[in-house]
Amino acid sequence: MPPARTLGGLSQPVLITKKKSLSVLNPTLDKIFQNLKGAIADRYTQAKCPTADKNALDFWPVAFRTQVVAGTNYYIKLKVVHQGMAPVPGATEYIHVVIFDQPWTKTTQLTNFQTDKTLADKLG
Repeated sequence: MPPARTLGGLSQPVLITKKKSLSVLNPTLDKIFQNLKGAIADRYTQAKCPTADKNALDFWPVAFRTQVVAGTNYYIKLKVVHQGMAPVPGATEYIHVVIFDQPWTKTTQLTNFQTDKTLADKLG
């Protein structure tokens, strides 16, 4: 069940786990996120590593919040996963993105993108 919504205010953070995936917690957001993964990969490579193969990147949602405005703002904390690269201890990377969705106008866009985040950083 999605978190309660307060007009203009942010919902409480919802943690995403293996047992409670984004597709279970918020199927609408999961579909939006899957559609915008390419745009997120583009922004990430532009900001962090322009020569990287964006197809070798994956983004795992770990938490989200919602904000009802003239549509919905989705604040998402993503873990950056570099496929095919040996993990480096302490090199876990997180980013925060904000996606605006207004279904009645068919508007969905990535409106904010922040790199160099940690798991402990407040979302939104």
